Formats: sequence, C-alpha cells, structure tokens
Amino acid sequence: MKTIRAIHGKTLRDKIRRDHLRHLGGIQDIIKWTEVRRREWDAHVERMEDNRLAKIARDSRPQGVRSRGRPKKRWKESLIKAPSP
Repeated sequence: MKTIRAIHGKTLRDKIRRDHLRHLGGIQDIIKWTEVRRREWDAHVERMEDNRLAKIARDSRPQGVRSRGRPKKRWKESLIKAPSP
C-alpha cells in the first residue's frame, strides 16, 4: 500500500481508504483474486475424468496421523471457508 500511495501522491494523513486507492489504480484485491482463482481451479478439476491425478489428489484423504499442535489447513478446507462472491 505504501507504493500505491506514493504513486497517487497520497499519505496516511490524507486518510484515504485502501479500497479507494486500489479502485483509482485499477488494482484488484489479492485476497479476493486468490479466492476466485481457487474456486475456478476447483471447478476445472471437478470437470476432469476420475482417473486424473489432480482429481485423485483433491478427493483423497492422506493416510497417517497429523503431528501435535494446531493442524495446518488443507487446500479443500480453505476452499470451503472462502466466501462466495
């Protein structure tokens, strides 16, 4: 955001929200972009045949036990929790 503010000649004291600065520059929010791309990729894999490696990897569950501590998110879990546009 520091770079985007410098490009537009704005400072934090101008109190212009980052959404407005992104709109001025035509820059898409990276979080929303990745969520859309993740959903697009899931739809693409869904259309694949069942014997394709990407579909097998997406639909299978790994064998074994996770290590102690907070479990890391799996790709499918982050897809389910992503808000729809």
